[in-house]
Amino acid sequence: MTVNLYLARHGQTQWNKIQRYQGRLDSDLTSLGKQQSEKIALQLTHKNIDLIVSSPLGRAAAGAQICRNN
Repeated sequence: MTVNLYLARHGQTQWNKIQRYQGRLDSDLTSLGKQQSEKIALQLTHKNIDLIVSSPLGRAAAGAQICRNN
């Protein structure tokens, strides 16, 4: 059995955009961050992905949701 693991970081957030440190704090994805998540989803459409795991932070969960819906 072969297992493929794909890792992706969340897209750009409001705080990334202004170079503010986030750590465990959270800020929303920007429109660019949402586009980045959509691009990852499109790049992986030909893969058989059975499971998407994400941090519970809003920025990571939002990016994972975008990938799941595409």
